[in-house]
Amino acid sequence: MQTAIKPSLLSPLAKEALSIYKKSLREELECSHLGQAVAIHVESGDHAIGDSHSAAARLLMTRHK
Repeated sequence: MQTAIKPSLLSPLAKEALSIYKKSLREELECSHLGQAVAIHVESGDHAIGDSHSAAARLLMTRHK
């Protein structure tokens, strides 16, 4: 189940990540990775996919130490 994101409650960093997602990643990821989580490295625009938000974040952190 997907929850609605309330932009007014997001941090500036989360707002930037959401913008990257909407502009560059949404179309690709919603077609091929439905039901999975995405973590976005805001500085580079890199992203990782996982079965949970923590799994995606861990994968992304290993690439951006």
